[in-house]
Amino acid sequence: MRKFLFILGALSLFAFMSCQQPTDSADNNGGGEVSKWGSLEAKAIYNTFLGTWMLEDGQTLKPNGIVPVILASDSVTLGTIKYTINQDTDLIKSEDYDGPSYYNGTDWYGDIYIKLSDRLLAIDRESTWNGIETCTLMWNLYENTNFNFLYKVSGSGSGSEDDTSSLNGTYTFNSATGSQSNGTITLSDGNFTYSGGKSQAPSSGTYIVSGSDITFSWTASGYSVSTTVTVSKDGSSVTLSSSEVLFFSTFFGSTAQSGGKYSLTFNYTE
Repeated sequence: MRKFLFILGALSLFAFMSCQQPTDSADNNGGGEVSKWGSLEAKAIYNTFLGTWMLEDGQTLKPNGIVPVILASDSVTLGTIKYTINQDTDLIKSEDYDGPSYYNGTDWYGDIYIKLSDRLLAIDRESTWNGIETCTLMWNLYENTNFNFLYKVSGSGSGSEDDTSSLNGTYTFNSATGSQSNGTITLSDGNFTYSGGKSQAPSSGTYIVSGSDITFSWTASGYSVSTTVTVSKDGSSVTLSSSEVLFFSTFFGSTAQSGGKYSLTFNYTE
């Protein structure tokens, strides 16, 4: 009997502790199921915002000290302050968030929320004007502060890209090992096509060129996805590298990292 009561008590304690677990793995001012933070959908939305954003000319809303806003794959910079982010734990679609998110006493529903330290950043997609992307940014929603309307000055859709034809050609990866897949990416005046052994990889998309960087964009599960790789040429051999794994995993099943970078070497033909 005493053994039975001990087992029953232990089970009751376990059940109680299980009920007390926070829904947010970071326990960072609430919000969202653990599985929702860092979801593929949240990452896809965030990647469409990568780039540098500034205040609209003549804007009088304050504070202006948060610009430029630089959204990178592993960080968010607001003015002079840079915050490191982890896409697996710090991004969530607004519709999946159930923590505090108020501005002047009103719920705010943007496209995505980003945890920066103990604060919250929300971004909402606005219209595109003359090929330039715009967005609305709400900073530190926990304390009901800071609204800004921004426009993109660099990155995909900013209108500041170089000639897309400068990297026209066919890039072939044919040295797959392990879980990698061979394949070919062909670039042609801002459009790319893919063929190869990676299942469910998109067959086409668009790209922009900025110096030695290529930003690839495509649609996945109804969302626009963008990621940037750096090009290094050596004759007919071209290496593409990035701190982001998205391009390499999507098209070639490659997740190998070296020195903090993902990279693959291609045979290049014009």
